[in-house]
Amino acid sequence: RGARGRTQARVRKVFVGLQVALSVVLLLGAGLFVRSLLNLQRVELGVKSENVVTFLVYPAMTYDLPRKLQAYRSLVDALARVPGVVAVGAGRTALFTGGRSDGVFTIEGMASESNEAPFSFFNAVTPGYFEALGIPIKAGADFTWRDWGSGKRLVIVNEVLTRRYFGGTPPIGRRIGTGSRAPTDIEIVAVAGDARYHDVRGDVPAQRFFNLDSVMAGVARVAVYVKTAGDPRQV
Repeated sequence: RGARGRTQARVRKVFVGLQVALSVVLLLGAGLFVRSLLNLQRVELGVKSENVVTFLVYPAMTYDLPRKLQAYRSLVDALARVPGVVAVGAGRTALFTGGRSDGVFTIEGMASESNEAPFSFFNAVTPGYFEALGIPIKAGADFTWRDWGSGKRLVIVNEVLTRRYFGGTPPIGRRIGTGSRAPTDIEIVAVAGDARYHDVRGDVPAQRFFNLDSVMAGVARVAVYVKTAGDPRQV
C-alpha cells in the first residue's frame, strides 16, 4: 500500500507539472495573440471604414454590356438617394478579403524589358468609390458619371506608384498600357492617397484603379461600399 501511494503521488505531481506547463504555454500564446491584435489595430489602413456597409452584387451573366452599365449606375444612384447615405461606390475587387489582381504595365515614353516592367496591384471602380472609403484624391480629379460608358480608358494611381515610377511628380495626363508591351492608351487622371488592398500587413502596394465601365465586359461581381452619416443599422 505504501509503494502504491508513493507511485500515485508521483503521477499526480507529473500531471500537475504538465498542467502548469500547458497553462504557461496558453498564457504566452494568448499574450502574443493580444499583442499582435493590438499592433494590427494600430495599422493605418488608408481607408475610413466607420459607418461603411459593404456587400457583393453578382450581375446576371446574360446581361449584355449596355444593360450591365445601366444596372450598376442605377444601383449606385438609387443607394445614393437613400436618406442618411453620404456616399456610394463600387469596386471589382473587395478589400481585405485576400483577393487581389496584379500585373505589369507599360508607361508611355519609358522603355523597359519585360522582366523589369513596372508592376502594381489593380482594381476597377465606379465614381464615388474613393469618397465612400475616405481615400483622398491628392491630384487631378476623380472619375465622373459623365464618362461612364463613353469608351474612355482612364486610370487613377496611388502615391506609392507615383513615387516609384514617376519620381513623385503627379503624372496627370500621362498614358499607360496593361501588359509589358501593350499600347499606352489609358490616361492617368488622378493620384489617390495610399491605402491597403488585400492585407493589413506589410507595405502599401503600388496600385492602379481603372474606371469600371472600361472593363465591364469581364466583370463577374462588384463589392459595393455605402457610407452613412450615422449608424448604418438605422439606414
